[in-house]
Amino acid sequence: MELAFGVSLLLASAILFAFVLILGMMREVVILRSELEVFRRLVTNPPALSFAGKQVPAALRTALAAVGLGASDRQVERTAVAFLSASCGGCDALVADLRAAVVSARVAPESLAFVVSAPSEDGPLFRAARGLSSRVLLDRDGRLFQACEVEATPTVLILEGPGSRVSDHVFGGNAEWIRERLQPSRREVEINPAMSS
Repeated sequence: MELAFGVSLLLASAILFAFVLILGMMREVVILRSELEVFRRLVTNPPALSFAGKQVPAALRTALAAVGLGASDRQVERTAVAFLSASCGGCDALVADLRAAVVSARVAPESLAFVVSAPSEDGPLFRAARGLSSRVLLDRDGRLFQACEVEATPTVLILEGPGSRVSDHVFGGNAEWIRERLQPSRREVEINPAMSS
């Protein structure tokens, strides 16, 4: 009798475990479907940043000045500012791509800045960005994302000069896109021959 009870209890536990496992898998499928739908909409209709070609929003300019990118910084002609979020797989891929570009000297670390939406500086994405640049901002409350009209990550802005004007932007992007936009144009080199040396 005790053996039958033990077997029944074991069988009931196995059925309950299978039921909980199936419910968990169904939940994950629902989450993945919703994320895929958002991604599909973003790919077919990427968010438009209405201030491209205009002045950098004051909130971002002030925050970047706090981490060393300001009007007195003449070290770089252009800066790539990558907006990242902790729950974004594409952000991890962009940081890994940029790490390879920095290691191979295709992108200068001083031309990079990051705005990371995360609860704390302890997250792996924040630490990975910090490993590439000292210009990393933690945007806990979303204030910088909102000021720059960033709706999806990763989003990259290319800032002219000491962070005064947005010259280009992309949703997604990779190290090659960033490298191409950080280089001076042929016209700029012809106007200012000192840039070519």
